[in-house]
Amino acid sequence: MTAPSAIHITSSQLAWLAAMEWVRAHTHVIRWEAAPFVPYMAGDDDDLFQEATIAAFKALMEVQNQDPQQLIPYFRTIFRTQCLKMAIGIRPAQFSYEYLVSTASREEEEYLPEPQPEETLAAMQRVEGRNREMCQWILQQPFPVSTEEAACHFNLSRRQVCRLVQSTIDHIIQQQRQMKPKQPTITEFSRKSPLPRKILLLLQRKQIIQDPLTPENQIGLRVLEQVWGDRNVLRPQISRMSRLAREKFIRTVALSSKWERYAYSRYFNQEQGNRLSLQQVIEEIQTTFRVELTQHQISRIRTIRSKAKVANYRSIKKKAREISYIAQTKM
Repeated sequence: MTAPSAIHITSSQLAWLAAMEWVRAHTHVIRWEAAPFVPYMAGDDDDLFQEATIAAFKALMEVQNQDPQQLIPYFRTIFRTQCLKMAIGIRPAQFSYEYLVSTASREEEEYLPEPQPEETLAAMQRVEGRNREMCQWILQQPFPVSTEEAACHFNLSRRQVCRLVQSTIDHIIQQQRQMKPKQPTITEFSRKSPLPRKILLLLQRKQIIQDPLTPENQIGLRVLEQVWGDRNVLRPQISRMSRLAREKFIRTVALSSKWERYAYSRYFNQEQGNRLSLQQVIEEIQTTFRVELTQHQISRIRTIRSKAKVANYRSIKKKAREISYIAQTKM
C-alpha cells in the first residue's frame, strides 16, 4: 500500500486552475464580451480578468456533467452579468477607456511641476475679456480656490464659472495646437522628396517611421536622401548577392509589383517547346496574389511576356556561344 500524497488537490482547485488557463487562452472572447461595458467601469485590466476567471470557474462547475460545448455560452451569460454589475452607477465623466485603466500614469501626472511664469504669461495672452479676468484672479490666490468661491467673487453661478474655465482651457489648447508646426504626411513628403512613396510606405510597415512624420522621422529621411541612389552605397549591398541573383535582380528591377515579377519569371523560365498561355498566367496571378486584373494590367502582362521571351532567347544564345568557345579551346 502506497503512502498518501503530501499534497491533495480538490476538484474545485482543479477547476480553478482550469479556469485560469481557459481565461489566458480566450482573451479575445473576454475583451469582446466586455467591450460594451468597459467605458462605464472604473477598473483596470486586472479587475476585468479576475471577474472573467470567476465566471469561467462558475461555468466549469456548471458543465461538469454536461456537454463541454456549453462552456462558452455559460461563461458569456455569467461574465456579462458580472460586467453589468461593475458598470452599474452614474458615469462620473466622459473619460476614454485608456484613461480609466492607466492609473499608474495618472498618479505620476498628479505631481507635475508648476508651469514657469513666462509659460503662464504666454498662455494668458491668448485669453481675453471676462475669461482672462477670472483666470488672473484664480492664479493670484495664494491657495487653490473652489468654483463656489469664484462664483461668489464674480457674482456668477457655479455652472457659469465651470463653463468659463472650461472654454478658456479649450481655447488655450486650440491656440497651442495651431502654433505647432504641422507634421507632413508620407504622401506630402514624397511629393518633394527623391524617396518614392512606396519606399516610405515600406518603412512605415516596418514601423521605422510614422504617418504623419515626426521631426525625428524627417531628420532620418533627410539623411537617407543624401545617399539615395549613390553607387558607392549600392555596390556593397548588391555585391552580397550571387551572380545569378544579381542577373535576375537586374532583369526585373524595373518591375515594381510582385505579380509583374511573377509573370516575368514564368515566361523567362519557360522551357523550349512548352506552350504557356496568357490565360493560364492570368489565372495563376489572380489565385496567388488574390487580385482581379484589369485590362490595362493584362496588356502589361503581354508586354512583360515579350520582354521575357527576348531575354530568354538572348540568354540561350549566350550560353550556346560560351559552350562553343569552350569546345574550341579544348581542341
